[in-house]
Amino acid sequence: SDVFTALRKAANHPLLLRCHYRDEAKLEHLSRAACSYGHFGDAATLAQVRTELASYSDFDLHQLCCCYDSLKKHRLNDETLYSSTKLQVLKELVPRLVREGHHILIFSQWTRILDLLEVLVADVGLSHLRLDGSTAVDDRKQLIDTWAEGNTNVFLLSTRAGGIGINLTQADTVI
Repeated sequence: SDVFTALRKAANHPLLLRCHYRDEAKLEHLSRAACSYGHFGDAATLAQVRTELASYSDFDLHQLCCCYDSLKKHRLNDETLYSSTKLQVLKELVPRLVREGHHILIFSQWTRILDLLEVLVADVGLSHLRLDGSTAVDDRKQLIDTWAEGNTNVFLLSTRAGGIGINLTQADTVI
């Protein structure tokens, strides 16, 4: 099961695994910084932070590095962020579809993929909406109403967001 999950992650994007952040000195620096900034709360000990970061993927650690200027040097570059063939294709496809006037729904089972897609959409200068399982129920109606207005061309959705009964007919393209 763990091997199957790892293969699914690799097929979606290699940054869902841990390949780039393996250097112990770098991990120690990240752990100490996260602890000193209270990233996991003021009560978290350095040992607890190390344990938490041990389970993090490359993209999770990249996001941590994006939170603090002192960790900027450890951020992944754009080439690494777009090392997935899926993201490379979407980086070309989505802007073209938006220029042609399409309204696009992009679904993913993995919320981390939605996080990566948010980076991609922002990098190509497109506005977007996002709805996933962590979206507050009160916010969902507002997101759907905003989508229905037709001024946003990209809507990122988790397949497990509980989207039963929501009206997304504004879309003409589904990925």
